[in-house]
Amino acid sequence: MTDKKIFLLAFALLAACSGSDGTSGTSGTDGADGVSGLVSVSEEAAGENCDSGGQKIESGIDTNSNTLLDAEEVTGTQYVCNGGSGENGTSGTNGTDGTDGTDGTDGADGADGATSLVETSVEGPGLNCANGGTLVTYGIDDDASGVLEAGEIDGTTYVCNGTDGTNGTDGTDGTDGTNGTNGTDGTDGTDGLTSLVALSVEPAGANCPFAGTRVDSGVDDDGNGTLISA
Repeated sequence: MTDKKIFLLAFALLAACSGSDGTSGTSGTDGADGVSGLVSVSEEAAGENCDSGGQKIESGIDTNSNTLLDAEEVTGTQYVCNGGSGENGTSGTNGTDGTDGTDGTDGADGADGATSLVETSVEGPGLNCANGGTLVTYGIDDDASGVLEAGEIDGTTYVCNGTDGTNGTDGTDGTDGTNGTNGTDGTDGTDGLTSLVALSVEPAGANCPFAGTRVDSGVDDDGNGTLISA
């Protein structure tokens, strides 16, 4: 019972102390939008910052809101450097040679090669041979028929005849001279000596450009029937 009285008393006091509602306070102004932080990573060449090269990491605030970290916006720079090259280790000892493998089986014999064919035919005078000649065609006997067919011809060539030489002109004949007048009969003379004629082969030379026959004549002074050279 005592607890109930105390509760009622407290409630009465609260009711007695309540005043009228106050006016609402004014809202505060919105804060400015925050700016973005940016990070840029680029290659760092070997040098003062990284002996063996590495990565350059720059950070800062995008104050101009262009989503790019401009040089004037960089507020911090760090380097992640590549590790330096260590000394080469000593070479290991060579392993023992492996045993030779077994010989492979012989491959199958290759197919016989195709036969080459050559054919010749007469080529008449024309564009290919001005004086005619021989047409030579050649190729591979793909179908093994033994005949060089049109589809098997790989090339052609011509062996042409030379130009005939011109014939020499005939020499002109000399004109016959006029007959002389008959002379007067002479007095009978004493019996004369016999005339002799000897024929022999004359080789080509100053006397006969194309060779011929030499005719020697004279008087049989000694009457022996033989023409003796003087």
